Amino acid sequence: MAQIQKYGPYGDKEAVQNFSLMLQGSDRITEIKLQIGEYITGISGFAKDSFISQMKIHTTLHPRGHGPYGTDQLKGGYEFKSPMPVPQNDRIVGFFGTAHDNLVSVGVYAEKQSQTVEKLGPFGYQTGHQWSILLEPSENLREIIIKTGAIVDSFTFVTTKTRQKFGGDGGNAEHKITLQSGEFITNVSGWIGEWQGNRCLTKLKLHTNLRVDGYGPFGGGPYTNYLSEFRSQVPSGGRVVGFFGTIHNNYVESIGLYVKQ
Repeated sequence: MAQIQKYGPYGDKEAVQNFSLMLQGSDRITEIKLQIGEYITGISGFAKDSFISQMKIHTTLHPRGHGPYGTDQLKGGYEFKSPMPVPQNDRIVGFFGTAHDNLVSVGVYAEKQSQTVEKLGPFGYQTGHQWSILLEPSENLREIIIKTGAIVDSFTFVTTKTRQKFGGDGGNAEHKITLQSGEFITNVSGWIGEWQGNRCLTKLKLHTNLRVDGYGPFGGGPYTNYLSEFRSQVPSGGRVVGFFGTIHNNYVESIGLYVKQ
């Protein structure tokens, strides 16, 4: 079980009630919509007497913070700032604090992330050269581009930090999967077979939390001999953080998953 570290609360801890999460001023409500790959890295602001007078929400894409929200016209009080960045591999997963008629104190929950990454697969033959992409803790997958003809020719992975292609330049069809906000890969499935003397990945589906039945199948053209079907089984609580496999004769020969437990 992951360990949870508390930072804060900042402000007056003696209040009538606790709160979960709300960002609301006396005359307006501000909604912060995080983009794909954007996550909260910390909070900062000013506390005076029995309320938070001003606050900023810091993220990976806005390191200087969303905001400030509130006012800086009040004199006195003190400035607060949660540790930024949080300790390596930790991730902010929630907020806590106290409230009365207004926000009195605020803090963040940071989860200590597991460093155990396991391989699932690869599925297919492994005679060619290896390919691999492993996401960093602060990196997210945005898009997967699959080029196919009768079989799977190549993958291109677009993340919040990089773009990497694996495979050849063949394939007359391009399939682009753009992940929505909050969508992530959960499993892969497909077929391994033969095409023109090549043993390769002949058909593939990518499963996500929003598309349980999967995107695809991609590939599966004529004159293809299907030899074996596969489907990964990511353990409950596991998270896909990358892909690996082999390339042979410029075709994708096998695919596997990196899973963080």
